[in-house]
Amino acid sequence: MKLLLLLLLVTCRLASAQALLSLTGSVTDKATGAALPYASIQLVGSRLGTTTNQAGEFVFRVPAATGHQVVVFSYLGYQSVTLTWPAAGLPRVTVALEPRAVRLHEVVVQPITVLDLVVRCLEKVPQNYAVAPYQAEGFQREVVRANQDVIQLLEAAFHTTGRPQNQTTTVLDGRYLEDKRAKAPLWNPARGGFYTFGWTAVSGIDAPDPRWFLGVKLKRVRDLARYYTFDLRPTTMLNGKPVHVIDFNPKKQIRQPLLQGTLYLDAASDALVRAEHWVSPHGVRFLRAHHTWGGQMISQSPKQVTVQQDRWTTTYQQVGTKWYLRSVVIDTDFSAALLLLGQTLGRRDSLHLHSERVVTSIDTTQAAPTGKGINIAEVGRFSTLQNFIRQQYEDRDPNWATHNYLPLDPALADLAQQLRSKNDQWAAALGQRTQQRYTARQLHKDVVYAQQSLQKLHPALYKYTDPASLDRAFGDVKKQLTKPASEAELLRLLSPVIEQIHCGHTELYPSEATEQHQARVAKPFPMDLWLNGEQAVVSRAYAGIPQGATVVAVNGHELGMVLPRLRALIPADGYNQTYKQFRLQHDFARLFARHVQAADSFTIVYQEPGQQARRTARVAGRERAAPPNCALARIDENLRTMVLTIPSFAPDQDFPAFLEQAFRALAAQRLESLVLDLRGNAGGRDDYAALLYSYLARAPFRVYNRITVPTTDRAWLNRLTVAGVSLLTAVPDYLAGLQPTGAGFAYTNHPGLQAQKPQPNAFQGPVYVLVDGGTFSAAADFAALVRSHQRGEFIGEEVGGGYYGNASLGTAQLTLPHSKLRLILPLAWFDSSVSAQGAAAGHGVVPEHAVRYELADVLAGRDQALAVCLELLRKARK
Repeated sequence: MKLLLLLLLVTCRLASAQALLSLTGSVTDKATGAALPYASIQLVGSRLGTTTNQAGEFVFRVPAATGHQVVVFSYLGYQSVTLTWPAAGLPRVTVALEPRAVRLHEVVVQPITVLDLVVRCLEKVPQNYAVAPYQAEGFQREVVRANQDVIQLLEAAFHTTGRPQNQTTTVLDGRYLEDKRAKAPLWNPARGGFYTFGWTAVSGIDAPDPRWFLGVKLKRVRDLARYYTFDLRPTTMLNGKPVHVIDFNPKKQIRQPLLQGTLYLDAASDALVRAEHWVSPHGVRFLRAHHTWGGQMISQSPKQVTVQQDRWTTTYQQVGTKWYLRSVVIDTDFSAALLLLGQTLGRRDSLHLHSERVVTSIDTTQAAPTGKGINIAEVGRFSTLQNFIRQQYEDRDPNWATHNYLPLDPALADLAQQLRSKNDQWAAALGQRTQQRYTARQLHKDVVYAQQSLQKLHPALYKYTDPASLDRAFGDVKKQLTKPASEAELLRLLSPVIEQIHCGHTELYPSEATEQHQARVAKPFPMDLWLNGEQAVVSRAYAGIPQGATVVAVNGHELGMVLPRLRALIPADGYNQTYKQFRLQHDFARLFARHVQAADSFTIVYQEPGQQARRTARVAGRERAAPPNCALARIDENLRTMVLTIPSFAPDQDFPAFLEQAFRALAAQRLESLVLDLRGNAGGRDDYAALLYSYLARAPFRVYNRITVPTTDRAWLNRLTVAGVSLLTAVPDYLAGLQPTGAGFAYTNHPGLQAQKPQPNAFQGPVYVLVDGGTFSAAADFAALVRSHQRGEFIGEEVGGGYYGNASLGTAQLTLPHSKLRLILPLAWFDSSVSAQGAAAGHGVVPEHAVRYELADVLAGRDQALAVCLELLRKARK
């Protein structure tokens, strides 16, 4: 199974205006009448072709031309059939192929071993398969079933340019449908999970790889003999030419999930024309739950994929003297689960992925790439073709009239309408849930439930606010609940009260049903805005609205009133305001949908730069690309410095290995300074933050003096859940790590409480740290260590997290019993081990070099903080 990071174009090629002739029908076995799946159909004298689908049916389109067209139908082991196709067209045809018996004397086999045949095939790959770039078009379909029910369908017509090692694929048209109710247990906006099923690639260009063959990474092709045995079967025929048939099986002593199957080698050229393989019964015993399979990643935590079986059939076609990819058919049996701390949150077994990819035309004369490709990871939530097609083509009715496509099997013919009907019913049920009105008594009970739970469970409820004022705020909400109201109305009333706790890890969210409904029917606000006070300026031109224009209103909501309201609802640590501004700036689309209006399109009222007249435009909502979540290292030779950009302390990489390599390079190249860019780093793993500091420390250090929690009362703790699982079930050893103190309980099971040593190769030179309001949680703790131990100069704006500590230790969820609003709150207060003069109470680290951005900087894309940092480095070197 492969997961390729593909290069896709988001612009579609224009279909040729040339008239097309269509031929439809089926291909069968003449003797039995059985359908022949994936039989080859080729237009003689051209590079156009297609195959039948799983049910033996086909649709073949070719440019209309004078005279007659001749089409060849072929299948391995059968006599080929030619059909003359008149310009006037043909009705639906049934082509019956006759099995071809082969007498052994028809083929002369040289006196070499079967292994020699396979080795010769691999050694001749460079001369048998295309080396020069070429272009290919094709069609791909993927169907995911749960038991026998189809729950996901993807179709795409594509165009690929390049060579097997370096290529770009353009999606020409596509369709994506799914059963949202069936997939909901494994995905929702709160948990993440399986946004789509599938990890196979779309590409029309491929060739056998002698370096990685039959699931084995090879240094020499003859190393295959260490893993497999090979047996020669009777010869068969393809297009009138003899083909060697070779079975292979793994050797029993190999303890890994190896394959078994059959190879078909063209006797004349030694080219591989067909490969069939699946995991052998011996290999199945060594299958385990995999985040990776076939050397490629197919899932990330909290997702887990378990592969039970994986079957591939790959065919190649000859054009001239070279062989090219014809089709790839994949069948995978698997199960999918969401896991948290060993607990299963959701699971689907008996899942089956069927993928069929067919190359329908090859062009060896025009090999230059067309257009500019972008990495699919910049388009989708995760880096898979399936996510891209979902975001770009969901619920579309594509026009396949200009493409050779695989017709739907009869069992799937009515699938699209069935899935849409199911989804509409599910969306209606969710919509009714979100519009439900609750009695004043029910809402009053929800508020009391929230207030009492916070008093018992929040570790720092009165750290930055006094009990009397918070009680009054809750009381004011209760007084306003005099008549039935909706969940949204309670969210509007209660959110400002939660903000008064002044804890950035404590926030009120809509119910899970509401988030699912909004994910189904709404799309995020699509434009990039610079938000300054009550003003919103377009920072990047969009849909005809120019850069620098001022957005006055969105869907009738005046932003001059909306922005202050949203800013006031954003919780922050203590009295910090930079975190509020960062969240508003970078999370405006989600905040607008949650607290103002969820919509799938937006009417924008705006003023162009220097103009008083108001204009109106309507724009469609769209999903936004997830930013990269990997730390990066860059060396500036001129300034003799390394710049480490660390967007998160929960990155999608082996972070300890990254740090080890980066600091080894820092020392090996004798660089003089280090720049750490922690802007937008919302935190993550505390131990990763401590590990980073250990590469800077000059003496042993501790991250925290103490960690305290308010209660061990199971009755109250059982109100909390973590991703749908009760807290004490999700973290069974939670209570074991608590020790009673004079004012609550100490949480002792945390590495940050222990003295930690500097790394042997810790960097001793000057350090510059770029920070902003988005530097939060564990990243703020790291900044506090650097400031306390005077290990660096800060550049930017006040850190978003508190200097002296914060309330965190996970984000447990309290679900209100009637409205189902979800209150996210921390479990413990972390008292940072820092000096007493590092920052004002209730604030984060304030940089020595403050940077303020003006509108001109934003519109010009100037990175002022980095510019200040580089200037400091230049001065230091003089």
